[in-house]
Formats: sequence, C-alpha cells, structure tokens
Amino acid sequence: MEPKTKRQREAVAIRDTLKPITEKMKLIGYRKAFWWSATQYMSGRCVCRECGHEWKRKTDMWEIDQTSVDANMLKEIGATHKRRNRPAHCLKRNARYENTICPNCHKRVQAYPHRGGTYGTDQGYFNVLECVGDYQVIRTFEVNRAWRHGQPAEYTFVGEVCQRYVDMTKGDVACDLAKNVNGLKGMYSSWTYWRHDSELTVKQSYSYGYHGYPSEKYNFPCMYIVRSLHPLLVRGKFTSLPWCKADYMIALLDPHAATLLEAKQVALFELYGVHGGKELWPQMKICMRRGYIVKDSSMWKDTIRNLQYLHMDDHSPKYVCPADLKELHDRTQRRRNRLEAEERRRQRLEAAKKEEAKYSKFIAKFRGLQLEGKDLVIYPLPNVESFIEEGEAMHHCVGSNRYYEDHTVLIFSARDSAGHRLATIEYGIKSGTIRQCRGVCNSVPQRDKEIRELIAQSRKIILSTNQQKTKQYECR
Repeated sequence: MEPKTKRQREAVAIRDTLKPITEKMKLIGYRKAFWWSATQYMSGRCVCRECGHEWKRKTDMWEIDQTSVDANMLKEIGATHKRRNRPAHCLKRNARYENTICPNCHKRVQAYPHRGGTYGTDQGYFNVLECVGDYQVIRTFEVNRAWRHGQPAEYTFVGEVCQRYVDMTKGDVACDLAKNVNGLKGMYSSWTYWRHDSELTVKQSYSYGYHGYPSEKYNFPCMYIVRSLHPLLVRGKFTSLPWCKADYMIALLDPHAATLLEAKQVALFELYGVHGGKELWPQMKICMRRGYIVKDSSMWKDTIRNLQYLHMDDHSPKYVCPADLKELHDRTQRRRNRLEAEERRRQRLEAAKKEEAKYSKFIAKFRGLQLEGKDLVIYPLPNVESFIEEGEAMHHCVGSNRYYEDHTVLIFSARDSAGHRLATIEYGIKSGTIRQCRGVCNSVPQRDKEIRELIAQSRKIILSTNQQKTKQYECR
C-alpha cells in the first residue's frame, strides 16, 4: 500500500532514519519475549528448558485417577477388570503450571505437564520505544527459541516485523508499517508466517477477534525496551506499565489517567483510559485518597455498578474500598440477581395476564377433572399463573415458552398426596396420547411408569369430560 496521507509519508521517511538495535537489547529482548519454563513428568522428573538440567521434585500437578482406585478395589476382592492399560494418574483440572526454581541455573521457571515431545520451538516478540519529533514509534521485533531436553535453549533474533507511529499531539495512531504476513497472529502465536523478504510498508490498521479476545493484526501488547520517550509519556511515568500499547500512550494525554498512573493505580488507569470507565472517576478518587490499590479492575467496576443498581452508597469508602472485594462483589451480585429475577417474573406475569381470559375459557371444560391413583394426584393447571409457578418450581420451560397459548393440549401437574410436584405432563387432546412427561430439570420422573398408566386408564374419562362440557357450553 502506497503512502497517501501526509502522516503516512512522514512515517515512511522516519523509517529509514531509525537506529538499529544493539546486541545488548537483543539479549534483554530474549528475556522479555519468553517466560522461563520446564517440563514436569508424572514420575516427579522435571527438566529445565533453559539450561537442560534434570532433577526430582514433588508436585501437586498430578492426582490419582478414579479408574485406578476402582481397579485396585476389584483386584483386592479377586475380580478382574478390562481397563488395565489406563494411566494411573490424571492431570488436575486447574493445574496448568507450577512455579519452581531450577537448582542449576537458579531461574524461576514455570513447570508445565508433559504431554509428549522432548523438544520444540517458540515464537516471541518484544518492543523497542523510540521518540522521533512528535511521533512515539513502537518497533516490534521477532525472536525464536528452540529447546531440547538435556541441552541449553538456543535463541535466534529474526528481525523487525512492524512499526506503529503514535501522534502524541493529536492523540491517535498516525500510521502502521509492517511486513507481509500469512496466517493469524496473536501475542505468542506460532501461526504467524512473516514474509521477512518483504519490506516495511504502510498497512491498514484494523482489529479482529483472536481466540475470543480483540487483537490488532499488526500491533499487539508485549514487554518493551525504552530507548527514548516523548515528554508527555515521561510525565505520566509510562515505564511503570508492564506492557506497551498505543492505547496506553493516548490515554496519558488525559490528566486524570496520568494521575491514576502516578498513583500506581495501574488497573484503574487501564479501566479509565482503555475500557471506558471514565464515569467512575469519583470512586477512583476515593481509592487514591484512601491509598487503596485496585488489582482487579473488572471486578471492582462490576461491584460499583451493582451498588448503583441496588441504590446503595457508591461513594462510601466502606464499599468503594472493601477489605474483601470478592466477598462484596458476590454478595451484591446475589442481591441483584434476586431483584432481576423478581422483575423478570413480574414482566412474565403481566404478559401472561393478557392470555388469562382465553385460557380460562378453554380450561373451563376441564375444571374439576382430577385423576387419582395410589399416593398420586394428576390435574390440569387451572390458570396462567400456575404455569409460571410450575416452570419455576420444576426448572423447565412450561411457563416461559407459553404452553398456555396452545389450546390443543392439556398441561397436567402430577403430585403426591403431600402436594410435592412429581412431573409435568403435556397431553394431546385429539390424539389422546402423552407428548411429554418431564420431571425436575426436564429429567425422567421417578414414577414415570405409574403416571403414564394412570393417564392411559383415564383416557375415556378425559374424552367424555371434554365432549360433555363442550356440549353444555354450546347449549348455553
């Protein structure tokens, strides 16, 4: 894409004047582009991917599989089992990795469970920040890491892949220069195929979804090395941020965002400048006055909005700066869920009342109909409100899907002598058959056979009641 605007032409002119990075920057970039890692086996053997050292360590990453427990029990009683080749351990659901320290290189590594393979390659990126005039340039470099068990990791510097020019006077992204790329790209994705034989040319800046998260095609946040910063970024103490992002630089043009960053409120700074939380600035000032550091900005934001929904004091330090944020969030969310459920129920009842007259005219034919068995009573739902209550009690959709509007079926409720609900039955009047018989959460009821037999035995009663009531109604 040829440069068309003035700022694009300026970016292309600046591209050739940027200094190459030094060997020291490359060594620092290797550390910033990758996390130190290790491979953990079920036997307790752990291999460092950085230096290749192997040692034994105790781990909670693996647990005994229930299949092996059952197999040992069968073996004790003399029985045989077919699944002898099943593994004796399984990976815990929440154990993605464990932090440990390699005794050889003394690096803090993340031990990942072994899933096959003793070698591999990783792709990583790091940024270098340079200030040229009014532009803050974000330069992104690609590096690769190759590791093999028993050998030190090998790092390779590939080259510069993209540049982003942020206009600090206007507060926007002036231009993106990048090499041609084939495939998708994320922060640490191995699906990127850069065309390193191409040059840095002007690219169209746009965002797309990557694994469900918004990501930018040619620029993405990663750890960075500072060569020179724009004066506005120096005043905002940009270097306290762990990641480099153009949105953070633009946000620092707002004095409120700069104040949050100077107060070390990194999470609130991102909420205010990037995620549209400017309406919560009064609550943020309370946190700064109290010295309360917010670590989880999304949970804190949801808590404040819950307080506003519940008409509680959202300017009280007791709620804005809670000692246990999660406990307050869960408590307010439960109250909000109850109120919203009551509001939805009220709206459903108001909508159902419009159909009350039609359903009353239809069900008048079957009022008084009751099928009785041994500790079992089955009768049609008398009004529309009973549909809502039945659906809420049995956790199915007989009320929300408006079964009371279908006048070709009868909806029965089966209960025991104590009044406990057992099942909800949909009965076709013309066909004389049961279409559905559902228990709690649409399950098969425990007394399904008894219910079906009782309705089958009462088929003539239901038919005669329908015909008789219909004739009497027509005579009137």
